Amino acid sequence: NDDTFGGDTNNDGSNTTPAAGNWRGIFFEANSGAPVLLNARVAYAGNIYSAGNPSGHEQASRLENTSATLRHVEVLNSDGNGVRMEGGNKPTLDDVHVEGALSLPFTMDLATDPQMTGLTELNNGIDAIAIDGGTLPASRTWNQNTIPYILGSRITIPAGLRLDVTQGVVVKLTNSQYIEAHGTLNAVGTLGAPVVFTSRSDDTALGDTFRNGNATTPAPGDWRSIYIDSDSVGSVLDHVDVRYAGNTYNAGNPSGFEQAIDVSGAAAVLRNTRVLNSDGTGVLIENSPATLNQVTVDGARGNAFVTDLPSTATFTGLRAVNTGGNRVYVQSGTLPVDRVWDFSGLPAQLSGSLTIPAGRKLTLVPGTVLKLNNSAYGETDGTLDAYGTAAQPIVFT
Repeated sequence: NDDTFGGDTNNDGSNTTPAAGNWRGIFFEANSGAPVLLNARVAYAGNIYSAGNPSGHEQASRLENTSATLRHVEVLNSDGNGVRMEGGNKPTLDDVHVEGALSLPFTMDLATDPQMTGLTELNNGIDAIAIDGGTLPASRTWNQNTIPYILGSRITIPAGLRLDVTQGVVVKLTNSQYIEAHGTLNAVGTLGAPVVFTSRSDDTALGDTFRNGNATTPAPGDWRSIYIDSDSVGSVLDHVDVRYAGNTYNAGNPSGFEQAIDVSGAAAVLRNTRVLNSDGTGVLIENSPATLNQVTVDGARGNAFVTDLPSTATFTGLRAVNTGGNRVYVQSGTLPVDRVWDFSGLPAQLSGSLTIPAGRKLTLVPGTVLKLNNSAYGETDGTLDAYGTAAQPIVFT
């Protein structure tokens, strides 16, 4: 029914017009080798049965376990998704434009490892690259910085594998979704093009992804957290924004408040990173030698930073603004190792009493402010070195 190409094939004038889903699609299957679609237009596909049939929406083009190449291709007015990639191969998408799809322009599973350059999209139902959730089967790189990624569910990076997220990439998450690194999470942006992990409703990050105007707005707790676990090696967040995280369930759920970033046992590096509008704590450091350098927590419901006594984290340039506790909150107990406490100018508050046992030493740097609550105390059978200066006294209060 498309008279704009090849003329009025039906010879019926304007009695018929093309519609999304007039035909099904182009599918490259596992045994298709390495086919090429070059300088092509795929229009009005995307339905198994007939145009608009609600039971038949599918992709206009599917690349399944193939090394197919789509180059200089337009996919227009699909009745489902534009391009779907799945299986364990490396398809190539170069200068592919999807416009007017009912749903998503691009979708993929974790098994596929596409090489994507020059992707564009316009006026689709959801303007994003959708990645199925699950566990990475191999190391991956997310590098598309003009179209946001959305996730089907949580992402787990197994030990020994790596996920690289490059400058300017935006990843949008929703209720209870999280990213967990047992391997390496390497998210490195720049000052002008940070990596952003945020809510699906955050239209300030690569636009109104769900094309619903002001019908939805982002809220603290729209998604869960970034977890960097004890078996993670070499994880780095540098020039990263983590926005609207901090709830296990959904935004504002009082049973689900938690940290936006959780470093547990790993020597992770957080540098030039901002945690914005967490529904719980900003950053939790547990039993960890993490390095935090120029990390800002702004708008967290709970404490900006929380750490425990076994942690030997290094803090430089910490900043806390408009949080439930503009401080480093220290879980109390008995000091397990010698420690030097330098909280980078933020006050520290103990959750309870602190004991320094015989043979252990706690050193407080000049300018340290240590706050305690009702009935809390400090007890030392070991060594407490607290040498302030006239300009930078040490304060217990």
